[in-house]
Amino acid sequence: MYIKKLEAAWALTNITSGTSEVTRAVVDGGAIQPLAELLSSTHMTVCEQAVWVLGNIADDGPEFRDNVISSDAIPHLLTLVSSSIPVTDLCNIAWTLSNLCRYKNPYPSDHTVKQMLPTLFHPLWHPEVLMDSCWALSYLTDGCDAHISQVVDTGVLPRLVDSWAAQNSMS
Repeated sequence: MYIKKLEAAWALTNITSGTSEVTRAVVDGGAIQPLAELLSSTHMTVCEQAVWVLGNIADDGPEFRDNVISSDAIPHLLTLVSSSIPVTDLCNIAWTLSNLCRYKNPYPSDHTVKQMLPTLFHPLWHPEVLMDSCWALSYLTDGCDAHISQVVDTGVLPRLVDSWAAQNSMS
C-alpha cells in the first residue's frame, strides 16, 4: 500500500512543479490534507515525497502557502526533524519550511512563525541546509517588524554572523 502512496505523491511532485494552473488543479482536487496526513507515514520515503509536494504547492503563492499551513502540516513537518533524519530529508524539510515563510501579502501569521522558528534555527547547525534556513529567515525578516523581533529573540544572530563570516573567509 505504501508503494501506491509513494508513487501518487511522486506524480503530484512532478505535477506541482509545473504551472500555477496545474498546481491549482491539484489544490482544488483536495490533495493538501491527504498529503499533510502522509507526513505521519511510517515510511520515510512517503513522508519525504509528501514534504516535496507540499513545498511545491506552498511555493506557488500566498494563497497556496496558507492552504498548506491551514492543513496543519507544520506540526507534522516539525516532528520529522530529528538527529537521525538523513541530511537529504532535512534539506527538503528546510526548503519546504522556507516556502511556508515566503510572501509578504499577506505575511504568514505570527502563530505560524512561532511554530517554525525553533526548527528553522535548528538546521542552521547543518551546513548542508544552511541556505534554505537562511532563506526562510530572510523571508520572515523582509519588512515585518514583528517577525524581525521573533527571529532576533531566537538567538540566531550569532550563528548567522558566523556562517556569513565563514563563507566570506572562503572567497
